[in-house]
Amino acid sequence: MLFCCSILPEYEVTVDEDLPPGSDIVNVTAITQYPPVIYAIVSDPVSDVYFAIESATGRIYLRNRFTNDQQSRLLYNILVTAADSNSIAQTRVRVIVRRNKNAPVFIQARNATIRRYQAIGQPITRVIARDDDRVGTPSATVR
Repeated sequence: MLFCCSILPEYEVTVDEDLPPGSDIVNVTAITQYPPVIYAIVSDPVSDVYFAIESATGRIYLRNRFTNDQQSRLLYNILVTAADSNSIAQTRVRVIVRRNKNAPVFIQARNATIRRYQAIGQPITRVIARDDDRVGTPSATVR
């Protein structure tokens, strides 16, 4: 919560690196006796690329996909303001990006032939892939 108004001093959220644009990151909430509250991200060259905020709701969402090179950041600190007609408050949102360090690898390479009258919904071929990420983690799922 924010106080301008009232707000929590810090939010922290962990997201997967393959999150699609438009996905929710977190909702920042301010409480005030002088509505409405207007939310904004304090401009930062890196945060501006990846994150946006709905000014009326405090919903922070992903603007663009995270880059998946090994040099890209795993932690983003976003400074958010909440303002009412009387005052301004700030909070920090820490976004931790969970990387998939081991991409899946196809074990068999094969070509498939689709018959002219292949029934819809019927399998065409089967492939086998391996993923070296720890079992039970989101990165270990091959889809």
